[in-house]
Amino acid sequence: MKITANFDDFELAGNGEKWENIPKAHQNELIFIAKNILQPARELLGTAIHISSGYRSQKHNQAVGGASKSQHCFGKALDIYVSNLTGLALFEFMIKNYGSKLGGIGLYSNELIQSKFIHIDTRPKQAKSEIVSWYYNANGQYISPTTFMKSLASKHGYKLIG
Repeated sequence: MKITANFDDFELAGNGEKWENIPKAHQNELIFIAKNILQPARELLGTAIHISSGYRSQKHNQAVGGASKSQHCFGKALDIYVSNLTGLALFEFMIKNYGSKLGGIGLYSNELIQSKFIHIDTRPKQAKSEIVSWYYNANGQYISPTTFMKSLASKHGYKLIG
């Protein structure tokens, strides 16, 4: 089922999940992200946004080693990439254009900061200008956002916490 011009329920449901098995409240969260972040971002970028991880049931989340309270399990998170952008460029694009809608953003990268993937989510914010953030480094560790990530966010009026 088409959710927006460029995104459908299959993509948002994620790997192996069936849309009809996702609780309605979680479907609504995914629809919000598609309509208010992904589709407008797709139009601004003029190129496809790919979803590498969408909704996750608790069982699926455990199987992939997701955080116990992962926003993916509530329909509030997606891992995305754009073929012609680095993860860092997409990270900044999302903060600049959709920071007011984001509650969390993570950068997944290797030692050269060349990875393409980022995590975005719409968890509740503690403060309007704050976004929970992290960096997943080449050693497979979640760490606090780097100084450079913080400076990118600050340039656009946001403070990264985490």
